[in-house]
Amino acid sequence: MAVEVAFEVFLSDDFEDTPVPSHMAKRPDLSNYQRKIVDRYYEHRDTIWATKLNDLVGEIAIAQSEALAADRGGDAKTRDAAEKKLTKLWKSAGEYLAKCGANPPTVERIAGQRDAKKLGEAAGTVMMGKPVPVFG
Repeated sequence: MAVEVAFEVFLSDDFEDTPVPSHMAKRPDLSNYQRKIVDRYYEHRDTIWATKLNDLVGEIAIAQSEALAADRGGDAKTRDAAEKKLTKLWKSAGEYLAKCGANPPTVERIAGQRDAKKLGEAAGTVMMGKPVPVFG
């Protein structure tokens, strides 16, 4: 019964007068306040992605130094944990590079080869509002 009522509300025309952002499907379950939040997210998502990519550069640098320390004097469990963390961070870096507009060969060159220097250069360029440089 509750599902039928919810479905009827979804199909009703009570929401016709509510403005809907052009990029968003009609969502009667969101209030106007919530719609504005979602709209602002989509409006600024390129900045959000660039910031996340920039944050990943620092996180990767820290994780690499931890992995180096674990290699020098840690046990196998610590080394495995450090490597697992680095793998996860590099995967995220590749995803955010792609979201920021990097072509697949550039993503492979940077994230696939774990090139922290090139990642830092790309993140800095993206933060300045420029396109991701092509590294081949």
